[in-house]
Amino acid sequence: MSYLDYLNRFHQYLESSALPPTAQLLYLKLLHIFNRAGWPPTVQADNHRLMAMLGNCAEASLIRNRRKLAAAGLIQFHSGRKGQPSQYSLCQLSLGQYRHSHSRNKPKPKEEASLRTPKTYDIDELAALSALDLPENL
Repeated sequence: MSYLDYLNRFHQYLESSALPPTAQLLYLKLLHIFNRAGWPPTVQADNHRLMAMLGNCAEASLIRNRRKLAAAGLIQFHSGRKGQPSQYSLCQLSLGQYRHSHSRNKPKPKEEASLRTPKTYDIDELAALSALDLPENL
């Protein structure tokens, strides 16, 4: 896969799923590291280097967002130990496979009931809503 393929796949992912801004930036920084290294199967990067690339974020934030990228199927990693950097690899899931396995349109079982039950309002809520100056074509 090319740099552009990874970027397109990532943006496709973001159209149907949410990732925190720090996780998004981490993925883009990892792509940059892979690109500069010539696209090897894995790269090594220590936490302090990545934390600096992310604007001096906390190590706990880096670890939490790295796990979110792995859970999303975008990367795989093996945590390093003191003195040894973590190893990262990029997952090569195709857009078609991703679209089918991570669709936001599939309601969760608990959400299905709430989708079928219309919201009810009491008189105070209706009065508050009617007081709002909302455009008619909203």
